[in-house]
Amino acid sequence: MAGIPAVGWMWLGIISRLSSLAGQPSAKAPERVAPVWEEQPTGTLVRFAAIAMAMRTLIVIMVATIAAAGSLTALALIAADYHLGIVSVRFTLIVAGALVALPAYLFIKARLSRRTVPCTAAFTQTQLLVTTGAQQHVFRYGQIEKLLWRCTSDYARIEVHTQDSTLTLITGIAKAPRTVLGQLPALSRRTVRSLNEAGLAKERTKRPGLTEFRRAPSTITGSKDLLRP
Repeated sequence: MAGIPAVGWMWLGIISRLSSLAGQPSAKAPERVAPVWEEQPTGTLVRFAAIAMAMRTLIVIMVATIAAAGSLTALALIAADYHLGIVSVRFTLIVAGALVALPAYLFIKARLSRRTVPCTAAFTQTQLLVTTGAQQHVFRYGQIEKLLWRCTSDYARIEVHTQDSTLTLITGIAKAPRTVLGQLPALSRRTVRSLNEAGLAKERTKRPGLTEFRRAPSTITGSKDLLRP
């Protein structure tokens, strides 16, 4: 994602953390719980609300919008500093982020949340079944090149990469029911074992709540994922 303004990345990082803190329920709000696994005859299933969108697209939209909105305010404050000598660089960044970048970020989240659809993800011993609205995607473990599962934050999501397609469902910014958190439950040991047995190795990651599996290219079996109406 080269070329994205560095100030946009900085504001996005700060604002996403502030947004997560602001999203925590108050004492008067109804208790919210994270989605949980449901036992099925063939495995486990989780129900959640999500937005079908590539993570790169989401980041570009947010960073570009926040950088543009925040930079306009920053330029105005810098001009004031040039003529009046009363505005510091730190004050400029704080004001630009608080007054412009944060509202822009929340506005984008609200607009994108309109794309929310009900979803499920079911892990069996041999395949991953994902539904998005009325569509069903079937991925045999042997087809999957990379599986990313992030449980928390605005970027909580599932990503499934095969040779022929990529499916990304972002739940962190989706419009979930009032009593449900925009999160995913941690993968069970049984699921992790099934993925390992299919040749998907767990990668080391530094981000909390993130689990990533990859396989060696030579072990991919090929064939497209099935898409059913």
